[in-house]
Amino acid sequence: MIPNSPLKDDGGLSGQQYVVSVDPGIGLLGNERFTLHPPFLPHLNEFYGRNGIVHWNKARAEPGSFGIVVGGSAHDLTIQAIETRKLFEEIFKSVGISAAPSPAGLVCNRLVRQMGSVDACRVFRIGGVRDLIERYQPDRSFTTSAAKQAIRAVGSDHPLSDYGACT
Repeated sequence: MIPNSPLKDDGGLSGQQYVVSVDPGIGLLGNERFTLHPPFLPHLNEFYGRNGIVHWNKARAEPGSFGIVVGGSAHDLTIQAIETRKLFEEIFKSVGISAAPSPAGLVCNRLVRQMGSVDACRVFRIGGVRDLIERYQPDRSFTTSAAKQAIRAVGSDHPLSDYGACT
């Protein structure tokens, strides 16, 4: 909802265009796949328009906010979250670099989504967890005790006891 504007009350100005600055606050807390905070790169305004508000010529990058061109009689507006992968590809493209996720990057992205967040992936820092993943292919099962034994990695060069707070 757009707050009351003097342009709405004055019939002569209601046909004019103006820019509404939108500050989405904290945005999409915990969601790394989408953003409501595009960087201040005015040369990407068309991209922001096509991906954030669906009108290629109505978006304006602003420091700390997002500008949207609206008519003086507008009552509300809609913005969409921009996919961060597409945003990074567009940023690189704007400086002449072709960027696309590698196969390993796609696997990593899927793994992070399945784990719930980047922070939840800290478990993979533990050498025994990585050993367990290497030892058992996705179609093989293992017991809880075998998993614990592999993760503890007693006698290896990376025992669980070396990780301190993780034990």
